[in-house]
Amino acid sequence: MLDLFLLILPLYLLMLVGFVAIKTKLLPQDAIPTLGGFVLNIAMPALMINSFMSQDISESLNLGYLLAYAIGSLVVFGALALVFSLVLRKPFSHAIIAGFGSSTSNTGFVGLPVVTMVFGTSVFAAVSMTILVESLLMLPLALILAEAGQQKEKKLLGILRDTLRNLTRSPLLIAIVSGSILSALGIRFPEPVVKTIGLLGGSAIPCALMIIGGVLATTKSTGINLQPAWISISKLALHPAAMALAFLLFPGVPEEMRVTGIVLAASPMLTIYPIIGSQFNLQSLCATALIIATTLSFLTITVTLTLVGRA
Repeated sequence: MLDLFLLILPLYLLMLVGFVAIKTKLLPQDAIPTLGGFVLNIAMPALMINSFMSQDISESLNLGYLLAYAIGSLVVFGALALVFSLVLRKPFSHAIIAGFGSSTSNTGFVGLPVVTMVFGTSVFAAVSMTILVESLLMLPLALILAEAGQQKEKKLLGILRDTLRNLTRSPLLIAIVSGSILSALGIRFPEPVVKTIGLLGGSAIPCALMIIGGVLATTKSTGINLQPAWISISKLALHPAAMALAFLLFPGVPEEMRVTGIVLAASPMLTIYPIIGSQFNLQSLCATALIIATTLSFLTITVTLTLVGRA
């Protein structure tokens, strides 16, 4: 448990840097959306391209794992989106972003260090496939549906046209698609270009965490709000449970790969969750949910490892 706490401690410290920077006016409040634009439109696309081009997609595919992880994630995504839409009576885009937060993990910066610490480097294939599901299915699906929800007054054909036009202008989605194609074709950039992309991508997570701290510093309390708790609990408990059940549908998946997927699902949501939410004016909700999930994750991951017999 101490190892897990030390693993996620730098995440909190970077959030604290952002919080203090805004509170002490080292950074102005209007720097938050500017920094968010840099992360979403430049740094995060660079990180995606770098991630895809550093692996050979064709060598790390296990169809059973891909299907199981996709099914488990989609079930949780749909379940929480329905709860927010039908029970809590939230707008469609609001419900979609809540569902997205409950079904997409911080695989690269929490999940990967945890599973390599427990299982070693043999889990890289499972981690790569998890990133594929999250990057090529869950993230685009959430953006498409949430964007469509913003245009509910229009007819279906108009919604589809405007949504596709907006998405084709999204640097993040362009990076996901182009990175996966380049990886599949085995195309590599010259070394100076690779280093430049790597430097830009390396700034994505620190900046995103500082933004979370800055958002919290400017968020005013409006009373008790259980919405972030719903998202966080679903992410840390419902997502790994759904994943365990989904793997039962595909008995051919190797045991270590299956257990890795369950542990990855027990990780908190993506660090850029508040950045995604900011596109729909939900940055405070997403930041609070991320803080709760990250805080509790060292406990829930430990419980998950115990249940699968690997603690």
